[in-house]
Amino acid sequence: MTRIEGTTILITGASRGIGRALVDQALARGAATVYAGTRTPLHHPDSRVQPVTLDVTKSEQITAAVNAIGSLDLLINNAGIAGYDDLSDPAVIAEHLAVTLFGTLAVTRAFTPLLARSNGAIVNNLSVNAFAPLPLIAYSVSKAAAFSATQSLRTLLAAQGVSVYAILTGIVDTDMSRGVEILPANLLTVGP
Repeated sequence: MTRIEGTTILITGASRGIGRALVDQALARGAATVYAGTRTPLHHPDSRVQPVTLDVTKSEQITAAVNAIGSLDLLINNAGIAGYDDLSDPAVIAEHLAVTLFGTLAVTRAFTPLLARSNGAIVNNLSVNAFAPLPLIAYSVSKAAAFSATQSLRTLLAAQGVSVYAILTGIVDTDMSRGVEILPANLLTVGP
């Protein structure tokens, strides 16, 4: 799948920030229908946007979304959380993994049959933090795990005709990143 025009797209985490920008870009590029997956109700002025209540950590909401959508060309797994931590609280790590890794896998698993029918694609919006953890350590751990899962999904789903991609964004000026202090470029190194 190389085009957006005329397609049906689901974007998780679509209520604000990058997710909202992805919805707007899909519309600008001619998507026929954009399902905007959000945890809270969403209103969008464009009638091509169909709100879908979708907390990626809730299996019943994922199932309801699959039933409501019915056919799909492109899944963009964008839902995420970001919190400051020092890996000392296992609950914080578990929360990040629940959304970024397990939520992404659950949504992907649920929508794969629809994507296989359309020879569709999956785009996992990840982060350069998968390779260079900044002050968001559990976030970085979860993004690294999701990147590894994306690599595996690419191989596993190819036989079903589903393409899988990873987007590794840098820091984007959104509500989620507000307050993140950027280190000087010469301090952003991977390895010893």
